Amino acid sequence: MEFDIFLGVAALVIAAVLTWCILRFFFAPRRRGARATLHDGVQQATITVRGGYSPDIVTMQAGIPITLRFDRKETGECTSHVVFPDLGTDTMLPGNETTEMSLPPLPAGDYPFACGMNMVHGLLRVEGETDSATKPDDGTV
Repeated sequence: MEFDIFLGVAALVIAAVLTWCILRFFFAPRRRGARATLHDGVQQATITVRGGYSPDIVTMQAGIPITLRFDRKETGECTSHVVFPDLGTDTMLPGNETTEMSLPPLPAGDYPFACGMNMVHGLLRVEGETDSATKPDDGTV
């Protein structure tokens, strides 16, 4: 039996392509975030809830009221609530329905959120300058 150089090269090329695809799938940077849209002076974003939050990072501007729409496409117990611990909110998300959550203007910062069982996570990122009306009063000047 003789070694076929063509088959050997083809096998190496296929192995290299498969390795590249696997490495790219697991280690490539992910585009997971979305920016809010502005309508009538209120920032709005829709987050789909199906085994996780999509997008799981939502970027907003500081000092503008926020409306988040959670479009829940499942009925499991885990995602039946969304909790913003830093904001002290726990909102019920009925199965297969869209729930709107209104938030006041927030200062710049990151506001993590999670399901009621703390297994599914997301992040509300607020960027930009915070004016004195929206800064928390912590006693500093």
